[in-house]
Amino acid sequence: MSRQEIRNWKRTLRRAQADGSIQLARDAALSLLARSIEFRHARLAILRFADAVGVGAQPAPDQWRYCQDAASASKDPVLRMIYRRAATAASSARPAGPGEGTT
Repeated sequence: MSRQEIRNWKRTLRRAQADGSIQLARDAALSLLARSIEFRHARLAILRFADAVGVGAQPAPDQWRYCQDAASASKDPVLRMIYRRAATAASSARPAGPGEGTT
């Protein structure tokens, strides 16, 4: 993904959020998150994880793990808090998977 493509995804995310184009915002947020993880940008990945969750996207389990590991390794308490809040919000919004949510 080129720098211009990244800029375009960021613009798309902002515009989609403003316009209410939820699916487009989710797609843009997940694309940006995937790129941050691919390039091992841990801090940026956590911020993009929070953005993705904020627009209602469902990060993949490997994206969750990467961000959780990055937050755990971080010495920045604000970054850890951002991850915890996003993870909590995503967990409560996520539909129950197989074997979850049944008693």
